[in-house]
Amino acid sequence: MPDRPRIVLGMASSIDGKITTRERPKLRYGSDEDRRRLEARRVAADAVLIGKGQLVSDDPPLLVRSPECRQRRLSERGPEGIHPVNCVVTSRLDLDISSFEFFNHAETRRVVFTTGAAPAHALALARRHATVEVVGAAADGRVDLQSVVRRMGELGWSFVTLEGGGTLNFAMLQAGLVDEIQLTLCPFVFGGGGGVPTSIDGDGFPKEAIRKLQLASCETSATGEAFLRYLVEPAPAAIEPAATFSKAFRVR
Repeated sequence: MPDRPRIVLGMASSIDGKITTRERPKLRYGSDEDRRRLEARRVAADAVLIGKGQLVSDDPPLLVRSPECRQRRLSERGPEGIHPVNCVVTSRLDLDISSFEFFNHAETRRVVFTTGAAPAHALALARRHATVEVVGAAADGRVDLQSVVRRMGELGWSFVTLEGGGTLNFAMLQAGLVDEIQLTLCPFVFGGGGGVPTSIDGDGFPKEAIRKLQLASCETSATGEAFLRYLVEPAPAAIEPAATFSKAFRVR
């Protein structure tokens, strides 16, 4: 897609890929170095994108917190650009926007990407708290992510960081809209079955559509974390699926 922003998926997980335990509490298990890297992405970003599930579970205003990073943003982007634009994707706006801190933080600008299926009263309420972008719907009724990213390009955004949750992360990868993954692998094992959230959830890829990644860098820290940076290769639909799969895996 021409003229779309570069999109980097930033995430942290246990070594078994989980982002919380089976009780689903809010956990902060990344180190200060992990937080520094998150801040670095946000400092560089025009916008940060999350899904409705992430909003409901964490209600996080997506902020630049360190004084040095805030000063850098202030000098480069002015008072209204101290934080990247806070964006959320929700197909029907079926939530009470006024109750979320995400929509009430005094320093942030917010954008909601939704579809024409959102009722008029929900759109009116959302517009009191954010800019609302009504985009196309996919065949399943969800927000058409290609339309979202196209609109981001029209808004002049060149770099967007994607911060979950797992359903949106998968959908963006499935749509071929993630250019890079920056993963902090934390030295914990959470365990649990299919009901425990992971960094990338969704329906999962069939074997002929598995996304292949190219390792760009790997660093470790004294706290036992591994900081992995991957480039996402093009979706295998562009070439012969069976050949792509057999190169990455031994097919039996």
